[in-house]
Amino acid sequence: MKKEATAATRTVIKRSRLLRKPRVKEIKMLNIKIKAAIPRQISSIPYLQISDHTVSFICIAIILLFWHFVKKCTGTAFSRAAYPEKEVMTMHILVLYGGSSPERAVSVRSAQAVLGALAETKHQTAAIDYRGGALDTTLLNAAQKADAIFLCLHGGEEEGGVLQARFEQAGIYHYTGSAPTAAALALDKARAKHCVVNAGVPIAASKVWLPNEPAPDFTLPAVLKPLCGGSSVGVKIMESEHALAACRIEAPMLLEEYLGGREYSVGVIDHKTLPAVELRPKGGFYDYAHKYTPGATDELCPAPLSDEKSSQLADLALTAFSALGLRDVARIDFKENEEGTPCFLEANTLPGLTETSLLPLAAGVAGIEFKMLCEAVCLLAAARKKL
Repeated sequence: MKKEATAATRTVIKRSRLLRKPRVKEIKMLNIKIKAAIPRQISSIPYLQISDHTVSFICIAIILLFWHFVKKCTGTAFSRAAYPEKEVMTMHILVLYGGSSPERAVSVRSAQAVLGALAETKHQTAAIDYRGGALDTTLLNAAQKADAIFLCLHGGEEEGGVLQARFEQAGIYHYTGSAPTAAALALDKARAKHCVVNAGVPIAASKVWLPNEPAPDFTLPAVLKPLCGGSSVGVKIMESEHALAACRIEAPMLLEEYLGGREYSVGVIDHKTLPAVELRPKGGFYDYAHKYTPGATDELCPAPLSDEKSSQLADLALTAFSALGLRDVARIDFKENEEGTPCFLEANTLPGLTETSLLPLAAGVAGIEFKMLCEAVCLLAAARKKL
């Protein structure tokens, strides 16, 4: 264990040396070496005389180009190079799907896609349709025997930390996704916004609306969405006070400032970002139908952005990911305000993995095949298995 820690420390030190800017002393040493390497025959030709200033300029250019190249390759982007093809153990993977939330249909489609992808690997899989509630003996036994538990569950208690807490009470930690507290925090949009804005991530103004309360006084148009839910289920645009007053809610809702700017989604895997996806729904807004109907939305990946704006989105996504205490995988959604500033909308701790989902799309653009994406997530979970 000590040797492994030392090796890991050496790797971090080596990486930090590569990433720091070159020092003046190092440039001078390279200057001397290049000068000495110039053949005397060339240096003696009058019109090919190379001055010390020229050599220094060449040295600085070479070093800075190399430094920027290393920084780009070892930075925060999750790419094909970040997940090299290597020999891994054969895992027994349990895929949980279904659940009791309104997103059950999406969960089934995600599970079908994941099982299909893992069938192309050497790993062995089993699947259980989880209907919610306490963990029965069959599920517990299967979970304990598995090397990784792939949670293809969206929304409700399955994504909100309740299921995760039940697993941990049974001594099971090798499930994919975030821990119970972080999962619960991310699912509650109001609490998540409060958390990320304190970390410096811009947000849209919002207000919680509880059942049996009158409609809040809020600037319209506004977006009305479930306080704890995903897949854009139940999302509506409120354009008038009359429409808002006529609304009858049965669960806590969030009224959110309507932002008319561009919309993005950024996938994060193990604290590294995938290319941003820009969403351009063909008519209306990005609701459930636009999200899961093929061809209903133009999904541009990588998003057509400047390098500066792409870096800004990636930094905001990573900041939100860390502030919420997330792990393994998540998808962070943003929308621009009138000033063009990306504002945090929500974090999806168990993002969709269907044929129209955004995370597999972004991974593919980064050079990560879907089967490798699934395997990478399983490996992160398997590392937490208690022996």
